[in-house]
Amino acid sequence: MRSRKTVSNPRRRKGEIDALVLEFLAQANAPLSAYDISARAALVGISIVPNQVYRTVARLINEGRVRRIETLQAYALCQPDARACLVCLGCHSVVTVAAWPVETELEREAAMTGFELRRGTVEARGLCPDCRQSDAAPLRF
Repeated sequence: MRSRKTVSNPRRRKGEIDALVLEFLAQANAPLSAYDISARAALVGISIVPNQVYRTVARLINEGRVRRIETLQAYALCQPDARACLVCLGCHSVVTVAAWPVETELEREAAMTGFELRRGTVEARGLCPDCRQSDAAPLRF
């Protein structure tokens, strides 16, 4: 009976995957989806399936190191004191801003209804300066 050799991918520890995901997000000029991260890993010869990426970003979100940009269904690094995201509908770039007045108003409204806020990100969609120059139709809320 012939022995059967199988080549398996080495199992990566969560710290290694965390570091890779954080590195890819830091290098990106726009938020990345789990599939984008998986594809970038493949380009450098590392096999990370999207499910691993989802688990990793969930952990990194809980640690406050990554945020999910709901509008784009993608992830970006957290910036200190950034509470809101301005998402460009043209190029999908994201600018994070403090937005303390918005956060204060949300907290006040929540308190008036008895709702306790735990976590959240305010997202506003529009056009960045570059995309605004090339777009003829104004956006409205």
